[in-house]
Amino acid sequence: MPALGSKKQKKATILEKLEGFFKRFKQIVVVSLLNVSSTQVQQTRVLLRKTKGELVIGKNTVIKKAILNVVSADESYKGLEKLLPILKDKFGLIFTDQPVYELKPEIERNRRQGAAKVGMTAPIDVIVPPGPTGMDPSQIHFFHALQIPTKIQKTQIEIVKDVHLCKKGRKITNSEAVLLQRLNLKPFQY
Repeated sequence: MPALGSKKQKKATILEKLEGFFKRFKQIVVVSLLNVSSTQVQQTRVLLRKTKGELVIGKNTVIKKAILNVVSADESYKGLEKLLPILKDKFGLIFTDQPVYELKPEIERNRRQGAAKVGMTAPIDVIVPPGPTGMDPSQIHFFHALQIPTKIQKTQIEIVKDVHLCKKGRKITNSEAVLLQRLNLKPFQY
């Protein structure tokens, strides 16, 4: 039973801290953390501490409850309810007094190139340009399976025209991920 009490106490502390952030800071930025590494999150936290900001990552229900508590206590915070529908998946809240246009470039400097992984949703369209692949002709069956027009030139496979490989919002298949890996393409940024 003592563990339950401490869990409730921890949740109450987090709620209190969040409610304080909603009241103290002028700017709130919602950031997607899908495919973002823990190292990038830590680097962003360090950056925000220098600018007197905070990055909060927590359970969606706890953050939503904190918003509802702040709004019910003071109607002047009614605008916070607009955040509720967009607080889905894996996200973080950046609390800051710094203008967003100044903060955005600092955070974006921390972006990294990322490989396509099987089953992830493509955040952008991926178009593979025409040209030599550096792959030997024995691997041409791979391109045929994906219906990619190719030719063999100077003992390597060459893609003949632009290929729309991954569509934004669609899950990446195993073949697409493997092809991008073999071509050494990291099309996404996180």
